[in-house]
Amino acid sequence: ILAVPYAADNEFFAATARALPPKNDLKRDLQIPQDLPVVLFCGKLTPVKRPMDLLRAFERAVRTRPAALLFVGDGVLRRDLENYSAKHQVPNVCFAGFRNQTELPRYFGVGDVLVLPSSTEPWGLVVNEAMNFGLPVICSNQVGCAADLVKPDENGYVFPAGDIDALADSLAAMLTDEGRRSAMGECSRALIADWGFRNDLEGVVAALQQVVRPALSYY
Repeated sequence: ILAVPYAADNEFFAATARALPPKNDLKRDLQIPQDLPVVLFCGKLTPVKRPMDLLRAFERAVRTRPAALLFVGDGVLRRDLENYSAKHQVPNVCFAGFRNQTELPRYFGVGDVLVLPSSTEPWGLVVNEAMNFGLPVICSNQVGCAADLVKPDENGYVFPAGDIDALADSLAAMLTDEGRRSAMGECSRALIADWGFRNDLEGVVAALQQVVRPALSYY
């Protein structure tokens, strides 16, 4: 068995990350208070992604440490999320709407932690992308990449899908320790370096060599 990782374009995202302006400039553009860490959700606002779980968990977590929550994406649940945050006066919740892939780097650049709370997620390439920007990750145990890319207590946390209390606890732990959060982000960046297109190519070549060599020796 030879590894051919499910990869994003690491070279593109890593190069873009290096070229981004300072985080405070990005926060200013998005009208996010400078002193707040940013929890980032990037994906469709649909039931399977469970963005409402994140909003409710965030509401609980910010009782311990103030933060901002940035939703990048659109979908059928957007109005429900906006109504909930307004009704319950959840502070510092921002909706950026749909953004195409070329626009995503500036949002990854402003984030401090990526959260993917999906109830079903075959892989979750947004995790690969965010890790190129040095973001720690919190995701549910139904996100396919969790087993390979999220190392609990090293570069993030994994919680049971639908468990809002567990998600809130993970958020609180991430938000209250800036030094640990930063170290987790660097761990993400180092880990994802081995999950690029070049690694895919090497895996395919190695697999072909395994097939070709026995055939050549036969003849």
